[in-house]
Amino acid sequence: MAKFHEYLISLSIVKYTFFAVLMCLIANYVAAFISVFVFYRIGIWDPSTYVPITEMDLFDTIGAVTFGPIIESYLSCVFPIGIMLKFRFFEKRIPLVIFISSFGFSLAHLHIGLNVVLYGFLMGIILAYTYIIYLKKIKRPVIIITIIHSAANLISMIIAYIRLNI
Repeated sequence: MAKFHEYLISLSIVKYTFFAVLMCLIANYVAAFISVFVFYRIGIWDPSTYVPITEMDLFDTIGAVTFGPIIESYLSCVFPIGIMLKFRFFEKRIPLVIFISSFGFSLAHLHIGLNVVLYGFLMGIILAYTYIIYLKKIKRPVIIITIIHSAANLISMIIAYIRLNI
């Protein structure tokens, strides 16, 4: 795992961003699979509670690709991670910092449905990890996590739209 971490740190910002967006898209499908084959079967997820892309208007779409990622980046990464890393307890427990940040990120998606909460948690891990490793590499890592989040949302929405219209 340490070698993989070193490899990710060694990637250029562009390559890392593409990799992270791909991981977010994979997380989306993992969450969908778990939602359908686990949550639904045991009765803790009702697909009727999910807000489908067909019900999203232009404002929702723009928000999911611009304003949402910016606000969520600050609320789930910049502020909580910044505060936690000021304490020695958390400095030595980075996986815990990532977990807490991703848990907060997932809760921001509770209004959409349990499947999106799971996706949010998985995506939150990717974004928090990215934020932490780029804290040391660049001045404003919030820009990278916002771009990753926006790109993953946009691509997910395009794929969903295409699937619904084919």
